[in-house]
Amino acid sequence: MFPLWQEDTRDLAREMLHGGLETYVTAVDRTKLDRAFVGQQWNEAMIARFPPGTDPCGEGGEFHTCVVGGPMFSAPLAFELGEIVERDGYAFADLQLRDET
Repeated sequence: MFPLWQEDTRDLAREMLHGGLETYVTAVDRTKLDRAFVGQQWNEAMIARFPPGTDPCGEGGEFHTCVVGGPMFSAPLAFELGEIVERDGYAFADLQLRDET
């Protein structure tokens, strides 16, 4: 259903996860979230650990993700977690695709 504007993002997060979306946190704003979230799979357990006031979908700029699998993929992406670095108040994780040939 569109538009999603002003919808409850807790419901949206739950719907995406129950629909099979597989995604990993690739960046966090260190003023809003701990570096420990970087490189971790975004799931209901992670959302439950977010500090109060954190949008579960990162709509406040708290974090960014990379989708690696879901019903729209023919197969999940094969990747390895790369280096985690910090700069300018953000922590970033590289997701490096594995060559599966």
